[in-house]
Amino acid sequence: MNKTEQLLIRACKTQDPHKRVLNVYRRRYFTTDSGTADFYLVQILGQIAEKYLALNILGLLSDLDERNRWKYGVEAEDSYHTACVKLLISRIRLTEKDAFPGLTPPLRFRLPIAA
Repeated sequence: MNKTEQLLIRACKTQDPHKRVLNVYRRRYFTTDSGTADFYLVQILGQIAEKYLALNILGLLSDLDERNRWKYGVEAEDSYHTACVKLLISRIRLTEKDAFPGLTPPLRFRLPIAA
């Protein structure tokens, strides 16, 4: 697991995950357009989900239906790619940290406390 994947997984588990994931993407890939960012985040988060989560394709497709989008914080005016990103963020967010082998804790939790 590379550092970018770790940062994105940690960003999915924060309080405002979509905003945080976009910030991580912008810092790593140097883009300012959120429309293209969502397009590429679908691919990146999809690879993470495919590698570490056991996802059901029929479940994902039914969750992307307009009647089920409210469960993942998707607004009516959100684009298809934004809906996909929010769905993948929700799935990663609700997964236990043990499902991600190689996920190291942040540096501030690894440093010994100086007396």
